[in-house]
Amino acid sequence: MSRTPIFRQLRALAARAEAARRLRVPVAALDELRADAENARRGLSRRDVVRAAGAAAALAAFGPSAWAKPGQASGAPKLAIVGGGLAGLAAALRLREQGHVVPIYEASARAG
Repeated sequence: MSRTPIFRQLRALAARAEAARRLRVPVAALDELRADAENARRGLSRRDVVRAAGAAAALAAFGPSAWAKPGQASGAPKLAIVGGGLAGLAAALRLREQGHVVPIYEASARAG
């Protein structure tokens, strides 16, 4: 057998496909199961990741304003859309209809 890097990748892909076929699950589901098992070995579950992401999003969304006393608000809320996909564009349109100026941040060269 060949020992080139591309052949090793091909063998690994074939092994993944065979394992998924034996378990009768899609390859993507098998990859998720393996990722969950790896995270469990590290002591980090998907639930922990989602919980931490939610806490970070809440902190980013409310930030210091969550602890501000009434009357200390600094004017209109500052809004931004992260992701220029269909949902991001729809959210920006809805906010614009309500009179908000909302920048859209997209990592790729095109939106949509």
